[in-house]
Amino acid sequence: MENKAKSKRKMILSVLIMVVFVVGKLYISYEKNRLPDGLSDTDSVLTYLGENKKSYDQISMTSAISQLSAGNSELQDQTKNSPVIFIMENKKTGRYVFKYKSHFVYLVKEITDFYDDGSYKYIYFVTGIKKDSDGKQYVKELNAKNYDDSNAKETSGYSITEYNNYYSKDFD
Repeated sequence: MENKAKSKRKMILSVLIMVVFVVGKLYISYEKNRLPDGLSDTDSVLTYLGENKKSYDQISMTSAISQLSAGNSELQDQTKNSPVIFIMENKKTGRYVFKYKSHFVYLVKEITDFYDDGSYKYIYFVTGIKKDSDGKQYVKELNAKNYDDSNAKETSGYSITEYNNYYSKDFD
């Protein structure tokens, strides 16, 4: 009798473990598929940003201010030629789409200042993966100190020179 009770408990425990595992897998699958796919690589995202005036203006203004605020020419060269634009990857999905407020967006990190000690200052901005229903592109600069970036992973970066030469459309 005691053996039957032990056997029954083991079976119930095994079933519970399997249920938890299956529910966990379903949840992960749901989380991954809850966001739209968006573009599949950072080059495509950067091209998309460069072809849309609001995001183009955001990157151009930030880089221009950064280059002006870099005191010496070595820091100006670093700001212009080092990787300073990073398309962030969503750790949960492995893609580049995030949800910010009610928008599906690409998250971009842009370095604004390099310091002599090797540290740097940066901003985040988001841009909608497509135009809103009003026909406008959603672009918003975020406060990097207050934004929770724990779900974001930095990808390989792009310099301002690379951005201007290969990814941006000249709107002038």
